[in-house]
Amino acid sequence: MKLSYILIGCVALSAAVVGFAVEATSHEKATVKTFQPEAGVVVKKTTLPYQKPGAAIRFDHDFKGPIEPGSSTSFTLSMREDYNSGTLYLDVNTLGSSLELAAGSRSAQFDLANSHLHDMTISLTALDQGRHYVNVLATVDANGQTSSRAYAVAVQVGDPAQNKPNAMAKHVRITPEGERIIVMKAQETINGVPQE
Repeated sequence: MKLSYILIGCVALSAAVVGFAVEATSHEKATVKTFQPEAGVVVKKTTLPYQKPGAAIRFDHDFKGPIEPGSSTSFTLSMREDYNSGTLYLDVNTLGSSLELAAGSRSAQFDLANSHLHDMTISLTALDQGRHYVNVLATVDANGQTSSRAYAVAVQVGDPAQNKPNAMAKHVRITPEGERIIVMKAQETINGVPQE
């Protein structure tokens, strides 16, 4: 308990010496306060939420599923970025899944100087039942620097309950009374000696 108080005191003291403190107002934003002792004022600056290493892009989509096998659908993939210039390149694929992308849904390119919000319509056809993914690789080329970020949209085709393999299903037996029981192999051991 004393160690906790000592650590808290050290953190508070170091913030006072350096002249800044961070207030987390929510998981979305943080406020950094800097103290300027010569002027006797506290300056507040609100920062954007934490961004993982890689391209500074946040993704969202409006896909609503599930969809039926053999049907086609479209949804909007939205990207928000914080660049003032450069180009955003998108490569979209469904490798390893039973989704077929329409020709215009495989790639896109956006100029980052015009807007910070970009939308791409993705059209696809579901071939087989299951949970499949639309994979997105976003690459930003800004001021000669390139960075990337990957994203995936889950697409449920058919009934989700049928996707879950039931490991116990092969062990289920029905008794003559109609009761469902699980039958499994067992080895009885008495005082450390296996019984036959």
